[in-house]
Amino acid sequence: SDEAYELFVHGSEPHFSPGSLAGAGSHTVSLYSLSKAYGLAGWRMGYAAFPQSLQPALAKVIDTFEICPTLLSQRAAAAALATDPAWAMERVAGLAPRRAQLLEAVQQWQARGWPVRLWAEPDGAFYGLLVVDGLSDGWGQPHNSDGLMERLVLENGVATLSGSAFGLELPGACVVRLSYGMLGDADLAEALQRLGRGLEHFGLPDSMG
Repeated sequence: SDEAYELFVHGSEPHFSPGSLAGAGSHTVSLYSLSKAYGLAGWRMGYAAFPQSLQPALAKVIDTFEICPTLLSQRAAAAALATDPAWAMERVAGLAPRRAQLLEAVQQWQARGWPVRLWAEPDGAFYGLLVVDGLSDGWGQPHNSDGLMERLVLENGVATLSGSAFGLELPGACVVRLSYGMLGDADLAEALQRLGRGLEHFGLPDSMG
């Protein structure tokens, strides 16, 4: 179970961990990361909780990774884990304005009649899955998520991630993942403007403006 975003809850639905289920402790491996909530991205530090019975099998997997955390990284991780959880929660709460920026941008595009929507309102982590329906033939690329992702970065300077990377494909639609976790308010506003210009340029149906 990937628990990297366990603290990133923005709605009323609480975080759920499969390892919390009765009896799950005998067969569940829970993976935690210090990269997100504690700002240690790039330090490559995390930890796992698992039953002792799985240790021999997990040791075989870990043996294939040629990496060893530096002493500095270990000390940074120990300091993070000793910190009051409120420190991390304050920073997670600080994502709320940027989340609101994303939701507002999508609402504005919808108000213009654009066939765009979010796969679901993001209540965790700091991503949004944008679904774009019915790109016209005029945009000159295959109607798939990979093509949209490529043209957005090459022609508009805004990086997204294709939904195909997550197995998300919809007939007649493109899906791209948007991230707002590492951007300040001004940079996110610029990114959303570029994204909007790209969607408009890539041939949304003429009847929708």
